[in-house]
Amino acid sequence: MKTTIRRSSWLVTVPLAAAAVAYICLSFLPERRAIGKARQQVRQKQDYIVRAGSLATALRIAKEELEKTGTYNTSWEQHAPAQGELSALYGKIHELAKAAGITITRFNPEPVVRYETISRIPIGMGCVGSFADIGQFLEGLESLPMEIWANELHLNRAGENGQDVSCTLTLVVFACNSKNSDYVEDTE
Repeated sequence: MKTTIRRSSWLVTVPLAAAAVAYICLSFLPERRAIGKARQQVRQKQDYIVRAGSLATALRIAKEELEKTGTYNTSWEQHAPAQGELSALYGKIHELAKAAGITITRFNPEPVVRYETISRIPIGMGCVGSFADIGQFLEGLESLPMEIWANELHLNRAGENGQDVSCTLTLVVFACNSKNSDYVEDTE
């Protein structure tokens, strides 16, 4: 008796199909996921290396800007008046007006606006003189070492002769807030 094995037998096909499905589910797909994660990690590390190269340049530029800013701040603090030096500044403004040949008709320091490290001191002024004298006065204000802004400036003809000009202006002086205070900054 001779037995013949048929190739289309379910006994061979089903175990082979089960083995193929088991291989795909238990080996192929997990390895493929692991390879995908490894590729993603490699890409992230490559991106990090590329960014790190450009960060060195950005860090150097930021450091240079910080040094420039520190130099500017130090220079500004040396020239900016402190709160206690404002009366001397007001005296300089009067001296400039006198030297320019103008007459101050109104000098009104307004309330100080305090910020964290600086203070803004608005000053309302009125003066009378020739146009050239007022220009010379404003030029003198600009030549002062401290930071003074002219926020508003109004010129009107004064008198009948037409030679005198009436000027109303609002100046803003920036001053350093005192680093000495009544409280201790570093308490234990």
